[in-house]
Amino acid sequence: MKTANPLLTLSVKAAENLTKNLCVTNTGEIASAQSTFLGVCYADTDQNEEAPIIAKGTALCIASQAITAGSVVVADDNGKVAPASATTFTKDIVGLAQDEAAADGDTIRVLLR
Repeated sequence: MKTANPLLTLSVKAAENLTKNLCVTNTGEIASAQSTFLGVCYADTDQNEEAPIIAKGTALCIASQAITAGSVVVADDNGKVAPASATTFTKDIVGLAQDEAAADGDTIRVLLR
């Protein structure tokens, strides 16, 4: 069983409904490829409620595509993680994939940056 190991959990007021295991910004929105990454949502959270966010440690994240274990990952436009490429290294790095993802929707462990 894959588990999270949060070392630092912060709270942020949810600007929209947040889904567990998606990347979140410091303004409480689901992260996009162009936004500033704060951490990974630790529980489904309704808008205007305080959301628990894993900022450091190992978090469970939803993959947007196939990912090789050991790959550097970034947030995509839906808050899921995707492998970083030469063009995405200018974006906020989410962390290092600890597991392999075979397809969109797989849950993997990510060692947060």
